[in-house]
Amino acid sequence: MKLSETEFHFRIDNNASFGDTAEVYMHGRSPDGRRAIPARAQLEQLAPDDPRLDMHMEPFIRLKHDDLQRLMDALWHAGIRPSEGQGSAGQLAAVQAHLKDMQDITQKTLAHILTKPAA
Repeated sequence: MKLSETEFHFRIDNNASFGDTAEVYMHGRSPDGRRAIPARAQLEQLAPDDPRLDMHMEPFIRLKHDDLQRLMDALWHAGIRPSEGQGSAGQLAAVQAHLKDMQDITQKTLAHILTKPAA
């Protein structure tokens, strides 16, 4: 199964029995319908002077943008939100600026209408 042709799907389960943790499930589906699941990830502890720390490391996982979007959607559905997402903060600032502009336009328009002499 080629990783580049695999479509990944995710499920996030909050698990209170292990404290403040979530379980991340992932499976892949190839164009011909075959499915795959990842092998369990394991961390290897390295000594502070281990020469591998200075080497280029390969990424833990490589995902296409569509797969990343599905992961983000699964996290959102599980209640996980960005701590300081630029997108959401930037969007909020833009909406606030737009509302301020609309308030200014409305106030000026009303002031003009109310001070206009009757015909």
